[in-house]
Parts: sequence; structure tokens; C-alpha cells
Amino acid sequence: MGMRIPEFIGRALIGAGRFVGRLRRALLQLVFGRPPASIIAYHGVGSTQVARLAARVIDDDGVTDPHPDDSAWTNARRMFRAFDARRVSGARLTVRCAGVCASTTVDDRGFARVELRQPLAVFPAEGAEAEWTLIDPLPETPEGLPDPQPPSARAPVHIPRATARFALVSDVDDTVIESRATSALRLAYETLSRNVYRRSVMPGMAAFYRTLTAHNHAPMVWLTSSIWRVHDLLRGFFALHGFPEGALLMSDARLLRSQWIADRHRTHKLGRLDDMRALWRLPMVLSGDCGQRDPEIFAAFAQQAPALVRAIYLRDLGDATRRAEVDRLMAPIQGGGIPVCVASDAVAFARHAQQHGLIPAGEVSGIARAAEEAAEAGGE
Repeated sequence: MGMRIPEFIGRALIGAGRFVGRLRRALLQLVFGRPPASIIAYHGVGSTQVARLAARVIDDDGVTDPHPDDSAWTNARRMFRAFDARRVSGARLTVRCAGVCASTTVDDRGFARVELRQPLAVFPAEGAEAEWTLIDPLPETPEGLPDPQPPSARAPVHIPRATARFALVSDVDDTVIESRATSALRLAYETLSRNVYRRSVMPGMAAFYRTLTAHNHAPMVWLTSSIWRVHDLLRGFFALHGFPEGALLMSDARLLRSQWIADRHRTHKLGRLDDMRALWRLPMVLSGDCGQRDPEIFAAFAQQAPALVRAIYLRDLGDATRRAEVDRLMAPIQGGGIPVCVASDAVAFARHAQQHGLIPAGEVSGIARAAEEAAEAGGE
């Protein structure tokens, strides 16, 4: 399904990219000195007793925010700088959440992952936030000037309310973003040339997700095999189009190398679903597309934990052969009592959700209007 980058070409591109990146950083450091370190704080997930937090420390390379009028070349240069950002290995951080504090050292790729635990229920289901502070290396200060404040960053921690009926777990590419991720070259082009203002959204999906989460007090989780370096791009896209805020569970695989790692999607996504099952013990509504491995992954998870799958939604990408495969795969899942909807648009998903008690009947018309308006405008 879709064209894959041959391994020898991918490895050559990786090597060339690394050489250009190292040369560029060496020249910039020679002229301007090493840039200060900055923290990227990722949304955390947790329960009232456990908070799982993550952050990354990289050189602040002056990556600017996207603009609606940016050209493909301007966006490609920005994305290259984001992908080329140098991690600060060995950096030390502190993190504080709801009065609980810990310190940690980042790994060789600049990532810090911390699990805060308390025997008592101290992490609030509403308003929990993690604050990361860099304690080493501290910014260099010219002689005679006061020491600056150490870099810090904040991010919310998503903890389900006691009234949550389920968690909404959604794929990203070709589920809510039109990316044609079944083609490696197409996905690379979309990522490098289009910013958040130029990516196409699936009409009505934001309204459908808002309705699902609001009426069921459902936490939102974005489950994608995309790599962490596109984290800010996805966050900006979700905010721009009004999707519910939620945790992003992304892949640690490098960009092109991941194209030939067998079963990368399955291993990553099933592992994260198992993590969420153990952490939250909530049923899940799973939303994905027919293009990659989502149907196989969702079916495997439903077979492992049928009581924890409330419903499955799969976007049909128009491939009749693949649709027949998915229908055959989902038949025993539906036969086991799990509602499944394979459709090409959000309105069909909304009608199915209404029929199975996931959203009120009166909300379907509002989702249909939102989808129609989005289709007319070319995006939601």
C-alpha cells in the first residue's frame, strides 16, 4: 500500500542530512557561539495517583512560528531547522506537578521521561499542569549582568474525570489530516512543504470529536506513528481547527529510517494502547483510517481486551480492495458486540455514534452543518 522509500536511498538521505546539519551547526556556532538550550514540554497523561511526563531539551535555533502566507520553500526551511535542532544530551531538569517534584537527566536524544507517583490521590483531574525547569546547562551571562532566569516550560497533564465514560483515541494522518500517509514520498512532501495553515482537515471531524468528548467527559488522546519533531506542527493544527486538546503519543523512530522498520506502526500503537489500558482502565473509542495498519491494530487490541473497546471508527480512503479486506477483518469484531463504522465522512460517524448512544441525537445536525461549511471553505 503506497510507495516505500528503498532502504539504500533512505540511508543515503539520512547520511546526507546529518552531514549538512552538522556542517551548518558548526558554522553557526563558530560565528555566533552555541545557542541557548530550550525545553519542549509535552502534554502528560496520568491518574490521580500517577503522572507520566515528558520533555525534550534542544538548542534554541530560532525556529519561527508559521504564517498563512508562507511559501512551500519558507515552510521547508523552517521544518528543516526544526528537524535539525540539536539535542542537548546530559542536560538536567526538574519537574513539578501538583506539589510533587522530581529531577532527571535527559537521554542521548535529549528526551526526559518522568513518572511521578503518590500513595494518595494528589493529582487533580482538572487543571493539572507540569512545569519543567532547566538546571544544567544554565544560560551563559555576559560579565557584569545579572543571571537570567533558567529556561522553563509548562504543559497540561490529562487526567480523566471520575465521570468519564470512555477515552477517545485517534490516529492523525488521513484520519483528521489529509496526508495520504500510505505513500512515504507524499507524506514527506506534505510534512516539509505545508504548514498548519496549508494542511487539509477532514470536514466535520473536529465537531464530531468535540461532541464525543464533551458529552462523555472523555479525555482525548492522539496516537500517531509520526515522530516527535512534528509535535508543534500537529499541536498548531489541532488548535487552529478546534479539535479537543489532548495528549500526543508519538514515535521515537527517526524520519526516513522508520520507513523500512517492519510493523513499526503495530508495535508502537499496540504498546501505547496497552499503556493507556493499564493507566486509565477506561473503555476506548478508537478512530483511525483504512490506509495503514489501523484496522489490524484495532482488531488485535479488541481481541485482547474486548471489554475496553467501546466503538471503532475507520475512515474509508476509497480503495475498494482495501475496504473489502477491512470489512472482513472487522466482521468478527462486530460479531463480538463492538460497534464498528467504516465510512468516508464525519457525518456517517456521527449518525452511527448517535445510534449507539455515544452522542445525543440533536448533535448530528450540528456536525453535518460544520462538515458542510468546512467542505465549502476548503477546511474546518
